[in-house]
Amino acid sequence: MSGNTTSGLDAVTLGLVRGVLASAVAEIETLIERTSMSPFINEKKDYDAGFTDARGRALLLRNPVGANKVEALLDSYPPETMQHGDIYWYNDCYGSHGGVTHSPDLVFISPAFAGDTLVGFCEVFGHFWDIGGMRPGSLSPDATEIFQEGIIVPPVRVFRGGQWNEDLIRLFVRNSRFPEMLEGDIRAMTAAVQMGVTRLVEAAERFGAETLRQAMDTFLSQTTEALRARVREVLPQGTLRFAEPIETSSADGPHWIRLEVQRDGDSVRLDLTESSDQSLGPANFLMHTSVPPLALAQSVLPQDSSIVFNGGAADIADVVQLREGSIVQPRFPAALGSRGSAWQRFASAIQGVLALATDGDSTAASANYCLYMLRSFDPATGRWLLVTDGMASGRGARPYADGSDAIYHVGQKNYPIEYIEMSYPVRLEEYSIHPDSGGPGLHRGGCGVMREFTFLRPAGQIAIRIDNVQFPPWGVSGGMAGRPGSVTINPGTPQARELQPMSDGNAVEEGDVIRILTSGGGGWGDPFMRGPDLVRQDVLGGFVSVTGARRDYGVVLDPQTFDVDIALTKELRSGERSHKLFHRDGYVDEIW
Repeated sequence: MSGNTTSGLDAVTLGLVRGVLASAVAEIETLIERTSMSPFINEKKDYDAGFTDARGRALLLRNPVGANKVEALLDSYPPETMQHGDIYWYNDCYGSHGGVTHSPDLVFISPAFAGDTLVGFCEVFGHFWDIGGMRPGSLSPDATEIFQEGIIVPPVRVFRGGQWNEDLIRLFVRNSRFPEMLEGDIRAMTAAVQMGVTRLVEAAERFGAETLRQAMDTFLSQTTEALRARVREVLPQGTLRFAEPIETSSADGPHWIRLEVQRDGDSVRLDLTESSDQSLGPANFLMHTSVPPLALAQSVLPQDSSIVFNGGAADIADVVQLREGSIVQPRFPAALGSRGSAWQRFASAIQGVLALATDGDSTAASANYCLYMLRSFDPATGRWLLVTDGMASGRGARPYADGSDAIYHVGQKNYPIEYIEMSYPVRLEEYSIHPDSGGPGLHRGGCGVMREFTFLRPAGQIAIRIDNVQFPPWGVSGGMAGRPGSVTINPGTPQARELQPMSDGNAVEEGDVIRILTSGGGGWGDPFMRGPDLVRQDVLGGFVSVTGARRDYGVVLDPQTFDVDIALTKELRSGERSHKLFHRDGYVDEIW
């Protein structure tokens, strides 16, 4: 990028502004990590920080969900009612039209003024440990309405004129089973937005408020222009459609996300109106209309550092259609706590459409992460113990490479073994790759993981949300589907019992061993085309078993030396093979 842009700003100035904002976001995130108290925030990194322009348009995005957080605030607090130093706070999913997608995510926003001119906002959010509700941790596969998922806070002003609204904070933390942790996280988040506002004001003073505004407009318009062109380069004329099932804990499942993408000339329409009705359980996803175009834009984002993923990408589609009462637009007060399942399946539907658009030259489906909540009450102290842990899964294989193994979620992390054993009454017996879980292919799907631990309290309960069991992630272009995970209490013993993948209230006792296996991602390309030496390396690395090498890849290995039997391998691979575009319980041309 060189010369002046349509805004009149030169490329050097734009680069400097962009660097200042990105550096400030990194500084804010460091503050959150070092001062928050919830493990979900400081260990698992389930938080986000960013800036918007004065209209609430997000300037830097990590994922497509929640780009309208400030817009939702402005519905309750017009800019003319705001002052420098104000801090606003909410977690109202329905009131924010999907700015927040489940109640434990608390949003904090503060406006930045250069003199009397509003130049933008700093926004942060974090997943709080417990905000009340029917079960410790506030999330449960048993929830049937949002009131069971914790206290709901509409947009409120929590700080003005150097003064905290202490009454509001005291009211909120009284509803938590972990009040000290909750209050500590509130202080951390408010400190973070205060730092962000300081950095945004410094940027306005350094470059000038008008230059900063023009730079923000340019970032957004450049993204819109570049990604509109990219989407129209990828999508052919006509209509493409793809459906993905959501496994739920409720009796009315599974539910289907059905996505139709139509290109008519230069116009693009994204239609989800044929998706299933909303769930009786918590798998509903309250989708803001910006989410479908943002998700599509992120999926085709080129490897070009000059293009910033931001709110401008929401303008790549001309029409977005959602149906009220559906799984992606539920009616109040439907539960939303497990919306991550629906979100991941929607992301897979986007990938399915791209596979149809490119004749398979796209990424296979990825597995959703696993979440478990281990709870125990201590009557002597009157306090709860809570372990809420997210576990990694496998990503879909790509046309040029294997899928990533053991990825929890973009930008987030698993708890380290040392942290778990130091903080909770469990003993980790094994933490390893789940072999054969990655979908076989020329490029193998990423593998999930296995965690096995012993419970050390007299009694407790475990809640499970493990996805892709009934419907594993599909493979593409000859690649095969990933393999599902499972949860077993006391595996390999007469007392062994397998838990339902979406369940709560499962009793555990002292000494019980809990084994959790997560799912792998789909494969890409014919697995018999994968080089025997690569398959051998997979076996040596624990990603594929000797049995799996023969069954899935046609590669015969000596079980002692792991040497390849070239003659038998050639014989197994000699037959003709045919496949269709997708694979899940067999090859099919479409999933709808």
